[in-house]
Amino acid sequence: MAGTYVVENDIAAADSTLNLMELQAPSDQALEIVRVELGSWQTGTPVDELWRVRMGRYSTLGTVGDAVVPRPLNVGQLASGVLIRSNHATPGSITLTLFDFAFHIQAGFVYSPQEDERIIVAGSDIIGWLLENNDTAQNISFMVVFKEI
Repeated sequence: MAGTYVVENDIAAADSTLNLMELQAPSDQALEIVRVELGSWQTGTPVDELWRVRMGRYSTLGTVGDAVVPRPLNVGQLASGVLIRSNHATPGSITLTLFDFAFHIQAGFVYSPQEDERIIVAGSDIIGWLLENNDTAQNISFMVVFKEI
């Protein structure tokens, strides 16, 4: 039975180029990206900067990342078979950039498309989010909601 899941990760002192998260669909399961959020949880005064995040399809997974386990949003839902890595020092290879966003780190970033605009990740494919060109290290939270279809 397909389900809806949330996956989150907090990253301390994010700076420079950082692969926020990569999701690889199981070979027999497609995914639909429902929502993505990125924000700062910096203590004190957050920096006044524009940051850039790219969402894209990858040919390979990054290395040296944290394993992150998605949580089911509905009672009785089975565990997800999606492979998720976050906070990569070495990003995977982006083969196709789907979206490239600039956002103010104090306001955060939200990607919440209409149902017919949602990104579909086919079985075994990889989708990821790459943070680029930020000047000052910040503590950030990153969240993805996805559906198995």
